[in-house]
Amino acid sequence: MQSNIDRSSDIIFEWIPYDQFKDIKEIDKGVNVYSAIWKNGPLYYKKRTIFGKNKYVKSYTYSINYIYLSKLYGISQDPKTRDYILVFKHKTIDIMDTMKIITNWTSGNEKIDNLIQKMRLKFNETSNILFEWIPYDQFNNIKVIGRDEFATIYSAIWSDGPLHYDNYRFKYTRNMNEKVILKCLYNSYNSQNILDLNEVEVSSNKIYGVSQNSDTNDYIIVFIDGFHCRNCGKQFTQIYNKWCKQCQLSNLKNITIWASGNEKIDSFIQKMQLKINASWNIIFEWIPFEQFNDVKEIKSDDLTSISSAMWKNGQLYYDNNKYEYARNQNTKVKSYYSINRNSYMPEVLYGISQNPDTKDYILVFKATAIRHAVKIFTNWTSGNEKIDDLIQEMRLIE
Repeated sequence: MQSNIDRSSDIIFEWIPYDQFKDIKEIDKGVNVYSAIWKNGPLYYKKRTIFGKNKYVKSYTYSINYIYLSKLYGISQDPKTRDYILVFKHKTIDIMDTMKIITNWTSGNEKIDNLIQKMRLKFNETSNILFEWIPYDQFNNIKVIGRDEFATIYSAIWSDGPLHYDNYRFKYTRNMNEKVILKCLYNSYNSQNILDLNEVEVSSNKIYGVSQNSDTNDYIIVFIDGFHCRNCGKQFTQIYNKWCKQCQLSNLKNITIWASGNEKIDSFIQKMQLKINASWNIIFEWIPFEQFNDVKEIKSDDLTSISSAMWKNGQLYYDNNKYEYARNQNTKVKSYYSINRNSYMPEVLYGISQNPDTKDYILVFKATAIRHAVKIFTNWTSGNEKIDDLIQEMRLIE
């Protein structure tokens, strides 16, 4: 325990002789909880010197692996009964409430009980979620919001609600009628693994606990609401701004016009859109040429023509307040015609268009993306045609 100390503010876990305690008062006979005064008091670090001081503490003699390690001063032993005693900070937690909580969570399945115990052993702060067994009859207003081949996702109301620690009353209370998400796993009652332990452990800060459907006997992971998409039920790709890749890519079909009339171009646009992995990624799309006004040529040569323009509707962006895509109207862009259709830079490229008169395809960039393009395309001649062709080819490669 002492080797786990990382900061000067960490508690020094130690052996505390029983004769260090005075004014010992029993609080709860059921779980052997006492309050006491520790005469020398706990160690703490100050100005490069270790001091001690009198301190109120709570102690209990209870055979349990569930320990609030970050609030634990040490261990002692009653010289008469020989029982070992765990010594906690006073009023850090309400020990009586905690004992009631941890003695009433059996699911009736050894593997589930072991999972719950394992999750509770990770608990080290009162702000942490207290993982628990939740009876199925606690849920009402159950509605399907998504399903796949492995599970059905529901929204529901948990009538009693999750436990949280009241720092003013020094005890656990429940947030009644809490909205939650239920992930019901098919045939989990007779599975060797029962639950996807990796999902439970990785997502532990989003999970209230485990339940079981009383009709099908399938086990259920109970998630905090706000981490799952309301359309498909899957966990958000980006939780903090509620962005679901699957649903947002599907929605793009309704808000973008990417039918260019050329099968290869359409296939390329679709391929580019499938590369989107975050809400801030640029949505590559087909942009009708009539969307551009104030078109001004910047540079033209035998290979390319670079122009600036205003895109009337503007590029798509993800609105983090409305959790949907919108357009940034009258976006300034730069475009160029290229003899090499494979040239693109997806991180700065809005899409592709076509001049209806010349039929040339146009790559549409952010206005700042090719601000040095004129210099790039005019200052690279070597005086040797083959070398120049090689340089041009290399520059047009992604």
